[in-house]
Amino acid sequence: MQVDVDRASGVLSNIHSLWSLPLQICISFILLYSQVKIAFLAGVFLILIMIPLNTSIATRIGVATSNIMKYKDKRMKIVTECITHMRGMH
Repeated sequence: MQVDVDRASGVLSNIHSLWSLPLQICISFILLYSQVKIAFLAGVFLILIMIPLNTSIATRIGVATSNIMKYKDKRMKIVTECITHMRGMH
């Protein structure tokens, strides 16, 4: 249940990020351009290169999280079964 609540609250911050991050990036680029002129394009290029890498890492984290949740479900099932049998013994 806590995971569901965390995810629900995370949705609100993600919705906020949807509009605020592009605005922050644009403002950052404008400020960078005003300070270093055309040299800021090196940073933009690096950011564009990092996008596929970040996507790959995020995908791997998602798969690992799914696997962890499967093992947690199995563990909880075993613990619940043990507790149920212990109660039946008394």
